Amino acid sequence: MNHKVRENLKSILLILLYLFIGSYKLNKVKESNIIIPVVYLLLITMSIHSYSKYKKRINNAYIICVRNLNIDLIFSGFYGILSFIGCLYFLVKFSEAYPYLKELGYVHNIFEMFNYTYIDEIDKELWKQMAGESLHSRRLIVAITISNYASLGIGAGMLGLICGMSSLAMYFKGKYMEVIEKDKVVSQSGEYTWDSLLEHQWGELFMKNDKIYYELWLTFKNDESRKKSTSKSKERVYLRIGKEDKSKVEELIEINL
Repeated sequence: MNHKVRENLKSILLILLYLFIGSYKLNKVKESNIIIPVVYLLLITMSIHSYSKYKKRINNAYIICVRNLNIDLIFSGFYGILSFIGCLYFLVKFSEAYPYLKELGYVHNIFEMFNYTYIDEIDKELWKQMAGESLHSRRLIVAITISNYASLGIGAGMLGLICGMSSLAMYFKGKYMEVIEKDKVVSQSGEYTWDSLLEHQWGELFMKNDKIYYELWLTFKNDESRKKSTSKSKERVYLRIGKEDKSKVEELIEINL
């Protein structure tokens, strides 16, 4: 399995694990007050790092290849869908619980709705008051609504934010993954210096979404570290080169072959 695919699958498993943990009452996990901010900090740092690499890649690019659908953009879309679902679920539960809590005098502003410990204390207090209540009483409906917000709504909102930041990081990582610099080629499978180029092959001219491009296959010699990780002595890289950039690429190939 491609190394990049394995990395992203691990990220998805971590997200799903967090969703499972988030379904429990977080204040029962003593470390949660530390873990959650650390998770957000790491994801924010990852997003900033991805954006910085994206800007650096564009600034250093001699030729920007016609974008190919890559694994990072696919996972960016996947995380984006999870983020939308999580945030939407949070908003639904928030809109259900807020009027009740405000009516009962428990909250006086929206910001108190984000204090999980406070909301959880209200939830416990309401359930203590439920002894002997009818199954169809309004107070029971209120208690269930608040409990759903405390146990599921807030967790879904956290998941939505985490997935949103992950989606953003993956988007910047994959938007311009394939570029050609004067000393190397950056592709989905990695970076290759021009002096390791073994051969090249031009493909047909295509037109897609108002973009005219040539297919190009470049074969590079793998260095020792890449040989160990891939068990291959050489790597074939597929690129899409805009028609207007073909002559520039041919110059670089001529110099390095």
